Amino acid sequence: MLRYIALVPFLMLATWVAPAFGEADGPDFYAVTGVAADDALNLRAGPSPYAERIGQIPHDAHGLQNLGCRGLPSFAEWEQMTQPQREESRKDYWCKVKYGGIEGWVAGRFLREDSAPAEGAVPVADLVAPTLDELRNIAYAGIYDEPVQLVNGVYEGEPFVPGGAARPRVELISDLYVTADIDSDGTQEAFVLLNENSGGTGQLLYLAAVAHAEGKARNVGTVRIGDRVDVMTLRAANGTATLEYVAPGPGEPACCPTLMVSSVYGLKDGELAELSREGLGTLSLEQLAGAPWRLTGLGWDDPIPDGVSITAEFEPDRISGSTGCNRYFASVTAPTPYQLHIGPVGATRMSCPPPQMEAEDRFLEALENATQYSFVLSKLVISYKQDDAYSLLVFERAAAQ
Repeated sequence: MLRYIALVPFLMLATWVAPAFGEADGPDFYAVTGVAADDALNLRAGPSPYAERIGQIPHDAHGLQNLGCRGLPSFAEWEQMTQPQREESRKDYWCKVKYGGIEGWVAGRFLREDSAPAEGAVPVADLVAPTLDELRNIAYAGIYDEPVQLVNGVYEGEPFVPGGAARPRVELISDLYVTADIDSDGTQEAFVLLNENSGGTGQLLYLAAVAHAEGKARNVGTVRIGDRVDVMTLRAANGTATLEYVAPGPGEPACCPTLMVSSVYGLKDGELAELSREGLGTLSLEQLAGAPWRLTGLGWDDPIPDGVSITAEFEPDRISGSTGCNRYFASVTAPTPYQLHIGPVGATRMSCPPPQMEAEDRFLEALENATQYSFVLSKLVISYKQDDAYSLLVFERAAAQ
């Protein structure tokens, strides 16, 4: 990681004006550092963890061309910040890079200086996984009798009954895919999730593998996961994809699964298949612990304001975190799977600009009115009651850069 950012003397910070887009900022090339072997560095459309993910870069990649960085505060801005704000600013350092012919933004804390690619090296573009745009616009087999062609991530067939509303529909889950070298040929492939719905209550989930073949992205395998499963994580390592999800246990209705499952997928006799499956027990608060969660919305259609960063960390019987302005803490209980009670909430009382304070007030009030939690496509969703109506807090793992 770029740990030197936290150690820059104030006099140096005073000469750094943010945001900075200088083409000469830093070295000419970067290598990826600080990313786990079963993870990848996300390439995003903008300098923000909330910007659309447009690709992934391997955890050990080299030769990322530097196109300019931004995000470090000026000395005057640093002086006015609270300590939590200073800590957050160190996480908001972003660099625009070019890798595999694709330009995008990556979190600067996962970069280190690198030398220029050696002459005669295999072009990176020949080794990278299919892009998100490619994944959204190819044909996928293994869902219906015939392959379906996605256009901008969606396939919609003809109505089952002329004039009717019900029709076959397949959608790519764009913000949840991983990359791996599935067939050990030195090139990266992609694992993606597809959701199928034909108008009823069923929501069938599929895992598909996509590789470059003859210069084009092609679906090389698809397997069915199940109906109405709650995805917790999808990660890749050693040429396989591991999917952790909540599925109905014996005798449980499809609406309310509590059994945690970990399935590993990869190639078997040249075909994409489930290689192993392991039960992980019953859903509990333990699954919320670990890496911090970052709030992305005060509802599905209510994203947090730009520049606001709110986090949550779960421990046994406790939640704490930062609102970007203040630290907060509260007790947590979960009598049964999915149930959740939080509070009372305590917090420091620093004063911050209105957008930050308004978001903080809404968030802390929502926590004290929490009633349950669930996982939706790797996101943590906490439901809360407000004015006789229910709303949602939506989080993603903060480790997802």
